[in-house]
Amino acid sequence: MAGPWTTYNQTSELIADGTVDLDAAGRFRVVLVNSGYTANRTHTTWGDIRTNELSTGNGYTANGFGITQTWTRSGATTTFDSDDPTWAITTATVSARYAVLMHDANNDGTIATADVCLAYCLLDNTPADHLVAPGNNFIVQINAGGIFRIQDA
Repeated sequence: MAGPWTTYNQTSELIADGTVDLDAAGRFRVVLVNSGYTANRTHTTWGDIRTNELSTGNGYTANGFGITQTWTRSGATTTFDSDDPTWAITTATVSARYAVLMHDANNDGTIATADVCLAYCLLDNTPADHLVAPGNNFIVQINAGGIFRIQDA
């Protein structure tokens, strides 16, 4: 299971000002990045992250997995959640350190350099690379608390 998600510093502002519409279907992608990525909450766009994305191959596809997001409300808490991104690993072991939630502004399945990053999670809390051998699925099991929550005041 993936660890808890950490939002980038800009995320709440991008949601509040309408830059990112969390109800828009097909606009969110989870990408896998290697251990060369140093998580930093001040990162703002794909341009800050893209050099560390895994390459297409062995079951992973560049630009990641298009998630289907859900909203649930319980009492004063609303949770943004999604299905678990999954890749069928084929010919060689795949290694990743983080999963990153990206906003695909054009909704075309390709993350542009200026597309904004929203949150990231460590895939192994050691921290170490998460390895998945051929014949298995690389699953980013979304934390039970969802990706993030909004609490009523």
